[in-house]
Amino acid sequence: MDILLSLNSVDLELKSRDTDSSEIILSRVIRARELQSERNKGLTNATVPVVTLIRTSFLTEKQRTFIKQMSMNHEWSNREEIKIIHMARTISDLAGETRITDESIGKP
Repeated sequence: MDILLSLNSVDLELKSRDTDSSEIILSRVIRARELQSERNKGLTNATVPVVTLIRTSFLTEKQRTFIKQMSMNHEWSNREEIKIIHMARTISDLAGETRITDESIGKP
């Protein structure tokens, strides 16, 4: 599966004041895993069955359409679409969101 990302170049020599500390990132990861465990009955997003993932993701119609459109444009399989939903769910969990955000799937 290919994932398309747009990244800005970063000067690795400069320290950014906008980056989060390791402690903050760790606390986000712990909270995201707790959210996943609560929602998925002890499972993480990576291991939850597809049926449960779809049932608990609450994608909007706009988000579903966006994923389908991208899938057709890039000739993704259904399996790749599911991986995108898994990833978007995890990104949203890390942001503390209860629903999958537009930003987590690429801003439809």
